[in-house]
Amino acid sequence: MGATCSSRRSAQIHPLGGKAPKPATKSALTTALRRAKTSLDLSQEEGTEGLVYPVLTALPIEVCDLRGLEILNLRRNQLTELPSEIRFLSKLRELDVSENRLTLLPETLGECSKLEQIFAAENAIVGIPTTLGRLEALWRLILFKNQLVLLPDELGDCSRLREVRSRPPRGGLGLPIECKFTGSGGPAGESDLTIEPRASPSLRVSPLVITRAA
Repeated sequence: MGATCSSRRSAQIHPLGGKAPKPATKSALTTALRRAKTSLDLSQEEGTEGLVYPVLTALPIEVCDLRGLEILNLRRNQLTELPSEIRFLSKLRELDVSENRLTLLPETLGECSKLEQIFAAENAIVGIPTTLGRLEALWRLILFKNQLVLLPDELGDCSRLREVRSRPPRGGLGLPIECKFTGSGGPAGESDLTIEPRASPSLRVSPLVITRAA
């Protein structure tokens, strides 16, 4: 009888069905870094198998040595900053740091010249580096549920930028912004990027128009 009870305790059942998931281990993270080629997913998307990697509070510096990386997903961790060495990811096209604890993005992110999409929603970001204006390939910048009150004019230099979203969390500080590409260019080859704040009646903010240089 005792053996039966013992075996039942050892075979724990996961609430979603099946056996309890294995705990996240550092060895799994090490293996992922070793195998990464063009894509690395270290997000904390919990499913029936549980978390695969330990929750990150700092980005392993080894990630910045993956020079062929094109897609980096760090969603739902507890990162408070990104290292300046992220500039070494010269082939990076997509970066997802949503649902972390970031307050700033590094200035050196502007050196990742192939970046096309940045997802940084649901952090505590208070400012965007002006160096992002160097990202000529950037077309999407997602920043909702942060603490932004200003976007740098330099974003107007991003010639392919089509979408910027920024909206503070409910009850939080920040400027509600919806930004969409509004034209294909005038006689001089210029085009406008219109940022339209969707504010409450008590918050008076004029729309900001950034005119890109020809």
